[in-house]
Amino acid sequence: SNKVTPNWKLDLATLKKNQETLCLDCHLSNSNKQSQFSRTLINYDSSVHGQAIARGNSNAAICTDCHGTHDLEKASSPTSKINRTNVPNICSKCHLAVSQEYKISVHGIALSKGNTDAPTCTFCHGEHNINPIVHAPRRMFSDNQINPEVAMKTKMVYCVVCHTNENMMKKYNILTTNKAHDWLPSLAKHYESVRCIDCHSSYAPPNLSHNILPPTQTVKKCEECHNENSVLMSKLYKHEKTLSRQKYGFINGTLLSDAYVIGSTRNVFLDSLSIIIFGVVVIGLIFHALMRWYFYKGK
Repeated sequence: SNKVTPNWKLDLATLKKNQETLCLDCHLSNSNKQSQFSRTLINYDSSVHGQAIARGNSNAAICTDCHGTHDLEKASSPTSKINRTNVPNICSKCHLAVSQEYKISVHGIALSKGNTDAPTCTFCHGEHNINPIVHAPRRMFSDNQINPEVAMKTKMVYCVVCHTNENMMKKYNILTTNKAHDWLPSLAKHYESVRCIDCHSSYAPPNLSHNILPPTQTVKKCEECHNENSVLMSKLYKHEKTLSRQKYGFINGTLLSDAYVIGSTRNVFLDSLSIIIFGVVVIGLIFHALMRWYFYKGK
């Protein structure tokens, strides 16, 4: 039998792995009982939760942490643990601070009022395959002057997939992304340089990115950003540091962000220029030495 109950006196991580396996035996492996979400269940093991439990982290979420044990209900049931209105509460069991940010944001308030179009945790972070990229048609990016690669990297895609939807925005009397930002010059350049959350989330430390503010509280004047004491300085610098560490590694990204060291910061132009200068100097030294040797020999 499956060892899934505490009386087996197994360590908690092993017990949770067994419980997860038991659930997947039906909902993934049994073709007669496969869940409609089996395509996401396949990726559970590679998600942050699946990897954590595989490493023996007993705090990682498995099926029963979100769905419950014996009191299971369909997600469509208002009292279900996984009903969309209850999702923030489920996630808050581990991610309390982030969940509290979300609940006071425009999205969290909308959800609490019964707005089923409001995004919950799982819309951006996925259900079983935590941290997926939502499907977004290429035309959505081109029609709105958004670079798709940048949108994917900065996670802006999760915002624009809703806020470029004219029907949805009209339903709630909200301007679409382009109409809301038509006051911005060089719109495409701004989209490439600044993330949605940089302007639309809380500015007070620690810069809560899940606390999305109402339009009246967001940056709307050029001088609010383009001055020495920009309100976005801490956010943009923090984001630059994160991208720098991802691209160059933690040590290079942290220590060399304001310095240039050949081969470390990977500026191809400066690398090439430095190598050329170095080569010219070496050739000059060799030529100088040969000339001295030649004329010395002639004496």
